[in-house]
Amino acid sequence: MLVLAQLRDPTGLSAALSNVDRDPRRPALGQQVGQGRDADAADPLGDARPQKPGRVAGQDHGHLDAGRGRAIGRDVKGNAGPGGVGHPGAAYDDQFCHVCMMKAMPAVEVVDSVRTPVPPPPERLRDGYFEATQHLFAGLVRWTGDAFRIGPLSLIEFGPPARIVAGWSYPLTGGLLAAEPGGSLDLEEQDGLMRAVVHGYRPLLPMLIYRLTQLPFHHFQSRLALLRVRGRLPAPAPPAPPANRLAAGAVDALLCLVAARGRPARAALIATAYHVGGWSLLGGLTVGGLLFGQRVVALDGTPLTPGQALLRFAALPAALFRLRAVHDEVAGTEVVRP
Repeated sequence: MLVLAQLRDPTGLSAALSNVDRDPRRPALGQQVGQGRDADAADPLGDARPQKPGRVAGQDHGHLDAGRGRAIGRDVKGNAGPGGVGHPGAAYDDQFCHVCMMKAMPAVEVVDSVRTPVPPPPERLRDGYFEATQHLFAGLVRWTGDAFRIGPLSLIEFGPPARIVAGWSYPLTGGLLAAEPGGSLDLEEQDGLMRAVVHGYRPLLPMLIYRLTQLPFHHFQSRLALLRVRGRLPAPAPPAPPANRLAAGAVDALLCLVAARGRPARAALIATAYHVGGWSLLGGLTVGGLLFGQRVVALDGTPLTPGQALLRFAALPAALFRLRAVHDEVAGTEVVRP
């Protein structure tokens, strides 16, 4: 205590400290901590510093277009911007990097579309996506009019739809899979395309985990829902005759059994890889399809996705049992002539 008393006030120290909050070049310390400093705010020192695109905690702010990440910029308040988060060269910026990490949450944009030569009625465009999703999961995921739910858990919550130029826009208001309210799901039909577009959604999952799990599942669910809203008519091409379909299926099954040498477990694995690969990676063709002049396509004439092909193959036993093309109904597919 004696030493501190003897030190008293070093020359000029009190004056320097008292001038910190009066510096016109910076906002007050309390304001920076409480609100976050806007990256685009005027700064007299900015002209003397090199400007660089900002990164927060080593993670880009996500902008996903059909499943591919593209970085976009956001300031510390979460507003879309050129990506400059402060001035990396400034010492006082580093003091508040934790504020940036808390406030600049990554947002995504996801687009799924199918071809639709006949536009659906406005009411079907508004409601069909949600009804088709509930049907796809056999009621496990329920649409309650304002949320997707599993039992008592609310996964994604929506506000009332608003009419937009090309369709309808549902605001995203919360749910277990959302980090915070914000963004929208837009259901649109324009120029022969029906689209489901997610704008400004902030997932609860970290971006890497989101891209590996929730995003592929969202593409799978949205594509099947949109195809169901489109409907089976008009067909993308002339359908293959039932006799040809049965003959092609018999050829493919025989090939898989021969390759497996009579081992059931191996035959199941070979058949799965053979059919899913042919339907999704080889233009919907298998050996049986080539022999009988037919291929498998989605209801809008586009190639199947791997998830769509896997679902079709998994539903094949139900089709054989019921003697009806249940697998095509579930997966949104059709067997057509080239």
